[in-house]
Amino acid sequence: MAVQIPRRKQTDLSQPHAVEFGVRRRLLADPAFSVSSLVVRRIRNGVCCEDVGHVHIDNADVTAAARQVVGMKDVQNHLLICKDDC
Repeated sequence: MAVQIPRRKQTDLSQPHAVEFGVRRRLLADPAFSVSSLVVRRIRNGVCCEDVGHVHIDNADVTAAARQVVGMKDVQNHLLICKDDC
């Protein structure tokens, strides 16, 4: 049986805060991360991500995940990542 991979939604950059919503949606949907109060702010040429969270995969890359959203050039990773409870 073939596994269907859901298509990634395109981010409509003409809408206000579309980039921030797109990055937030991408990171919250990623099973590699558990974040509770993710804040994504638009900065020049990119975004800044802030939160305290957990990583479930050792080589998980927040920056690479955020860059999958259209329009991301610069990703400032201000996430405090914990391996255990924090």
